[in-house]
Amino acid sequence: MEEYLLVNCLDDFSQKICRIIIKLITYYDAEIYLTEFPEEKSRLKFYECEYKNILVSIHGEFSVAIYGENEEVLKLVEKLVNQENLFLRKSIS
Repeated sequence: MEEYLLVNCLDDFSQKICRIIIKLITYYDAEIYLTEFPEEKSRLKFYECEYKNILVSIHGEFSVAIYGENEEVLKLVEKLVNQENLFLRKSIS
């Protein structure tokens, strides 16, 4: 199953995440950090963007985390995620 998802779904998922990040950058100033250069296109290990006290971390494959307390930005992120037919899951900590 994992191999099927990596082969057939990762490019589409990656494009959706890129579109969300590009839209966020157009709304807010951002700082972007690439902490490890990918060995190949589909294996981006860790990448962070910070927008108005919101942190977006991409850990590779299908692992994306959004941290923050700015309600305005989180509502925008939720709308952008829904536009891409993805979903947010709130972490309970």
